Amino acid sequence: MEFKTPKSIKTTTTTTNNESTEEEKQTNIQQIKNCLQLNYTDPDWSGIPANSYKLTVIKDGREINSIDLDGRSKTVFGRLDTCDVQLEHPTVSRHHAVLQYKPREEEGDLEEGFYLYDL
Repeated sequence: MEFKTPKSIKTTTTTTNNESTEEEKQTNIQQIKNCLQLNYTDPDWSGIPANSYKLTVIKDGREINSIDLDGRSKTVFGRLDTCDVQLEHPTVSRHHAVLQYKPREEEGDLEEGFYLYDL
């Protein structure tokens, strides 16, 4: 049996006016925005902590930074500039995780505190 390598197919896009080019650009921009948009919605039980909290960044046993969590119900971790905490590592997703705060405890509900969600 003989295997044949497919010939490469050349495609060309011809536009009769600038509208289709502009339309293609807008479609591409929208696709990029959809890819970069955070796909997470705060749960109904979320809220802002009454007390002051911070995350401490430790590297090689030394504190190198601290991240204030005051005034926000969630903190987003990931590679994008739009994330609250940017992590520069190839294994980290654009939107990697969310640290969500739950302020009140109701009967049979989750306890008050922070919950980490993998995105």
